[in-house]
Amino acid sequence: MIQQCGAKNRQGTPCCLSPLKNGRCRFHGGKSTGPRTVEGKKKSSQNAGKHGMYSKKERESNTEVEELCEEVMKILRQFF
Repeated sequence: MIQQCGAKNRQGTPCCLSPLKNGRCRFHGGKSTGPRTVEGKKKSSQNAGKHGMYSKKERESNTEVEELCEEVMKILRQFF
């Protein structure tokens, strides 16, 4: 007999899917339990940063640029 998930689906009947190699259903058991080690957690936290637009370094750079733009606008207003 093939082992089945057994979790109840929306109709209220047991799920009939066979489990994956790790013994979990792909819908009701999930494949990952998340990182467990310190190294894995560090790597996982870095996965979210795709472009760095909101990194601390980038935000500081943006404020510097904004301040420079304000100074330039003040100087231009004196002439026009």
